[in-house]
This record gives sequence, C-alpha cells and structure tokens, in this order.
Amino acid sequence: MNRNLIKFFLKIIFCILSCFILISCSKSQEELQIDVIDVGQGDSILIKTPDNKSLLVDSGEEDFARNVIRDLKINKIKKLDYLLLTHSDSDHSGGASKLLDEIKAKTILLSKEEKLSPITENILKKSMDFNINIEYLKSDDNINIGNYVNVYILSPSKISSDPNKDSIVFLMSYDKYSFVFTGDADCEIEKDILNKYSLTHCNFLKVGHHGSKTSSSEEFISLLSPDIAVISCGYKNRYGHPNEETIAKLQECNSKIYRTDEYSNISFYFNKEGIFISK
Repeated sequence: MNRNLIKFFLKIIFCILSCFILISCSKSQEELQIDVIDVGQGDSILIKTPDNKSLLVDSGEEDFARNVIRDLKINKIKKLDYLLLTHSDSDHSGGASKLLDEIKAKTILLSKEEKLSPITENILKKSMDFNINIEYLKSDDNINIGNYVNVYILSPSKISSDPNKDSIVFLMSYDKYSFVFTGDADCEIEKDILNKYSLTHCNFLKVGHHGSKTSSSEEFISLLSPDIAVISCGYKNRYGHPNEETIAKLQECNSKIYRTDEYSNISFYFNKEGIFISK
C-alpha cells in the first residue's frame, strides 16, 4: 500500500480516536440533578438520578402543569419512574391529572387520606385508565430510586383530617449528600419527626409550607442546618410567604436561600466535586 495512503488512514484513525476521547471527557460525571420548577404558589420538584431514573415531587396547580411538562420534556423524560404527591392540596397535586395526560408515570406515591379529596379521586381514576401502579407511603417506608438514590419516609405515621399534617416528609440520600423534603408539614409534625428520628445536618432542605410561619420550627431548622434551603412560593403571593421569621432562622444557620419567586426555575447538580447551581 502507498506510504502516503497509509499516513492518510492513520490520520483519520487518529482524528476519530481524538474525537471519541473528547466526547467521553466532555460527558458530565455521575451526578444528581434537582430541578425546582416555578409553579407559582405551589410545589413541583424533579429529581433525576445518575442512572436516569426520575422522581417528580408534586405537580403544582393545574394552571401551572405546562411549566412542569416543559421541564420534563427538556430533560427528555417521556415517562416518569415515580410521581410522589406529598398531599392532596391543589397547589401540590392539582396539576397531576393534566400532567399524566401527556407524560405518564410507572408508579404514583401517595399518603392515605381520612376522606378522599376530589383531586385524589381523579388521580386514582387516571391511574386505572393508564394502568399506573399506586403505592401509599407511611413513616419507615424505604424506596430505592435506581442504583444511587435512597428515599426514607419520615412522615406521616398516622392519618389525620388535615392534608398538611398528612404530607409525605422524606429523607433522601445520594453519595455523601442528604436532602429533606417536607411538603406542607407543620411544626407539630416536625416535632414528631425529631422525637422519632435522629436527624442531623442536611445539604438540601425543601422548606416546609412555602416558608410559612406554621412550619420550620427553630429546633428543626437548627438541627438540620441546611447548606441550601429552597422555598417555592408565588411572586407577591397573598399569604405573605415566605415568613420573615423563617428567613431569619435559615440565615442564622448560614443557609443559602433560593426562592422561586425571586429566581423562577432553579437547577442543582450534586456530584463528587461539589454542588453546582443554575438559575
């Protein structure tokens, strides 16, 4: 074979190998992604694991379902592995039905209710229509989200007549990081959790009830001392969320506070090198 031709083929092979190495190096390392989606005065958070498993925590109001669907599509999620609805209030679960019309879920995770709300009844109907598995969660339940993420349920331990008290509260772990998600659980539920479990510092806290004064007791915040505190609330909402006292408690712990009414959508990335934030 002609020497020049051999050199030509070697150059091509070298270029291909170089491109392959560059592409491999440019791929992001194993990391956990958390998207806090702006749904106004409500909650919706997407968790995407390193092995591409997906957990959506709450869906916001029906009027904001499009915001949630958009985020899922941007993340190329065609079917959720889990949809966890912390409780039946419309600002947390109202958009679930419209969401499921467009993006299905393998499993829906719920807390039990003393009396089924119309929202929950509609979700249960959708689950039958689309053959979606339903699981009811209570304290001490444990779920593995793929191979990297573990979810441990802290509450509810009993059913009440108050949807906020029935909120699913959970501790999530990934690598060296810990995360606490609180729904709308109030100070009474926080106290029950502290009495039952030995919680310590966490890296990420979804602040309870949109930063309301009825949640985020001084003892709870002080014990967790979160590095990152996320508050999902509507711009100039009529409830005055977040409460100034709640903000002050978080500031005393040197928590970095991120609010959807100030930043809109916020993405957090957790990997071995640290925490990265995109606003």
